[in-house]
Amino acid sequence: MIWMHAASLGEYEQGLPVLEQLKQQWPEHKILVTFFSPSGYENVVKKKHIADVICYLPFDKKDLVKEFTSQFQTDLFFTVKYDYWYHLLQELKHQKARVYVISALFYDGQPFFTSYGKWMVEQLQQNVDWFFHQTELSWALAKSIGLNRSSVTGDTRF
Repeated sequence: MIWMHAASLGEYEQGLPVLEQLKQQWPEHKILVTFFSPSGYENVVKKKHIADVICYLPFDKKDLVKEFTSQFQTDLFFTVKYDYWYHLLQELKHQKARVYVISALFYDGQPFFTSYGKWMVEQLQQNVDWFFHQTELSWALAKSIGLNRSSVTGDTRF
């Protein structure tokens, strides 16, 4: 299964070109799309979509995530921009899924660049296979905190 998580409608629009390409490359794979925002979920459900299942992502509590992810086998998971769910990322890596962040966007004000954000960076280092950054600045900031598995690919909408 291919799973895309988008916080809201804007992130969904950024992830859609990637999802469409993946569906072409692996047409036999089922597609799951999850949202956190009602605006994203409600707008996409009303439109034509390529997903087999569209639903809300449960809160990032270990037991809820484990129960949710136990219902399917994820081969490839990607989240869009900067929506990180740490228990989810841990569980997906435990299940041997490939985990990516597309249109990644790091900026100075994020918690990763503070003393209390170190554990977040460690989680990303352990559980994300690759970051596809929108900008050179995002890439450089990620590198500065040890997130080295990354490249600059630009904004997927363009």
